[in-house]
Amino acid sequence: QYMCWANQFFDTVIKQCRDVASGGATQKIDIPFDAYMKVAQLSELHIDADYIFIDEAQDMTACQAALFWGEHQRSGKVIYLFGDKHQQLYRFRGASTSFE
Repeated sequence: QYMCWANQFFDTVIKQCRDVASGGATQKIDIPFDAYMKVAQLSELHIDADYIFIDEAQDMTACQAALFWGEHQRSGKVIYLFGDKHQQLYRFRGASTSFE
């Protein structure tokens, strides 16, 4: 039963994210930040930029690290990570040493 609910929730999140991306969303999306980050990561969202600057990189989750500097983003880009490994404030929400 949980898997059925999770699949339905994920399908709703994907639809809402696609509506926003296409410019068709006219209302507030009621999903948490981590949910749409996960959709972007799983969809291997391409960031169309030559340079990517990531501040507070020490607080990235594995999902964010894969999205912003994973294999699908690295080609033809320069990616700068800025952070301080002694300032990890968001370990409670999954931030790790992915910065290193």
